[in-house]
Formats: sequence, C-alpha cells, structure tokens
Amino acid sequence: MLIDERRQYGETRYIAYGPIGTRLHCLIFTIRGDTLRAISLRKANFREVRDYEQEI
Repeated sequence: MLIDERRQYGETRYIAYGPIGTRLHCLIFTIRGDTLRAISLRKANFREVRDYEQEI
C-alpha cells in the first residue's frame, strides 16, 4: 500500500494493488472516520504490473 502524493486532495489517499481473478488491479481509497471509501478501482497498467511483480 502506498500514499497517493500526485496531487493535494485535501485528504490522504492510498493506492493498493491486488489480483482479481488473473488480472492485477489498482484501488485508490481514503479513510474517513471508521469507513474505507473507494475512489477508483481499475486494471493495473503495464508499469504497475511490472513494479508489483518485482516487489513480491
């Protein structure tokens, strides 16, 4: 899990990667109180897949 520092969002946003079926996906989310709020879920791009595979 990484902190999304690309922009100032007014809240801390996190980036998490994980497989769904056979594809790697990227989840952007924030935590508000006791609630995890999903902002975006998409298929990981080639660079993200490559970096993920090098880390595991």
